[in-house]
Amino acid sequence: MKSRNTFRKRILAFITPSLAYAEETPQESGLVKAIDWLKQNQKTDGSWGIDDKAFVATSEVAGYLEKNNLLPDNLQKTVTWTENLEILNNDI
Repeated sequence: MKSRNTFRKRILAFITPSLAYAEETPQESGLVKAIDWLKQNQKTDGSWGIDDKAFVATSEVAGYLEKNNLLPDNLQKTVTWTENLEILNNDI
């Protein structure tokens, strides 16, 4: 449990520096749950989303992770997926 709390504080320090040492708010708790969900639901190939929507969903998640310096291992899997992506149709 201690490592989970440490993980939470690291996440919150990146996203809301002024709240990192305050009591956890419902918004922060929701954010931690969302990040946990992203970690658990990333596909083995590194993407998120379904079928033709995976590119857009994965791009949005990757942008957020990069901007907030979160989940670097998951972000690297996403970069690898994007680099290996074969686009058959550019009607996005």
